[in-house]
Amino acid sequence: MGIISPKEAAARSGRDYLRDNRFQISLSGNLTAGQNVTDHCIGASLPGTQYGTVDYRSASPALKIPNDVIYNQLSLTFLMSADGEAFDHFQQCNTSKIITDIRGDYSFNFFDEYTGNVFVKHLDGRGRPIHEFEYVNAYVNSIDDVTLDMNNNDTVSVFTVNLLYEYYI
Repeated sequence: MGIISPKEAAARSGRDYLRDNRFQISLSGNLTAGQNVTDHCIGASLPGTQYGTVDYRSASPALKIPNDVIYNQLSLTFLMSADGEAFDHFQQCNTSKIITDIRGDYSFNFFDEYTGNVFVKHLDGRGRPIHEFEYVNAYVNSIDDVTLDMNNNDTVSVFTVNLLYEYYI
């Protein structure tokens, strides 16, 4: 039969496929940012889940059974604006969980002092939400490097913020 295009598959089934370029994010709690930050988001991941297993042996052979849920990190990719507002916002979120005492020793603030919720909405062609995810107690885990290159005149700098979270709904 061969490979058919998504457009043809949609025509045959009578349904369209969701496009991955229609989404909206918002941030709350200690991650709260203005629309100037969230409007620069050009990519977001929907949640993925893995299960950790243990070997269970009652007779033989060992059987792997699930015993833990592992949530993949949430990655948000942003355009780097000329004023660096989004980049600076997440750098501040990242450093807000660490406090330094007068001796220069580092310690971490309480969990609720640097977490917030992230909302990702996957939208249809008319801007209506199809899927909505809330990442609960999320915090910035890392901010990927921003590469500066003298040879690129026509590209816009981007950066990715990786967040960990307790669970999603």
